[in-house]
Amino acid sequence: MSNKQHEEKTFFLPIIPVKDLVTNIEYIRELNVKIFNTPKVFLKVSPKSDITVTVNVNAQQIEKDYPQFEIIVILNCTSQKQLEDDDEPTSIFEIDLQYGAVVTLPTLKAANIEELLMIHAPELLFPEIRNIILNISRTSNLPSILLQPIDFAELWKEKKSTLKNKD
Repeated sequence: MSNKQHEEKTFFLPIIPVKDLVTNIEYIRELNVKIFNTPKVFLKVSPKSDITVTVNVNAQQIEKDYPQFEIIVILNCTSQKQLEDDDEPTSIFEIDLQYGAVVTLPTLKAANIEELLMIHAPELLFPEIRNIILNISRTSNLPSILLQPIDFAELWKEKKSTLKNKD
């Protein structure tokens, strides 16, 4: 009997270039604006209010075996202010936006699908999200909210770490 060496074959999945990520449609899935304690709040709010922004990204395949996905960027902007006569901070406003897109990839067999859906697709959507938040804040007579660029790669890294720790 002869010793036969077994060759292990490794198959590498291709990398899809970002330019091949096709955005079919973008849309506002949900938009809520809450301004608390009106009209008094407009007398007390300053243009330099502290604003907290939280962001999350979700992706879901629309149809099995078809490389089309819905991407939703969920953004929440809130502002609270400590008023002189209150012990607790008072909520000034809250803006919730769910901005979506349907994106298509050239194939489902790629090594970087997660990266495309959770990092690059939201990066493509961000300029419009930024405009919506800015226009809503101005139209609502709130301090203008000009969102700074978001590091979606870091956001995804943190989300993966949190999901991993849950298991």
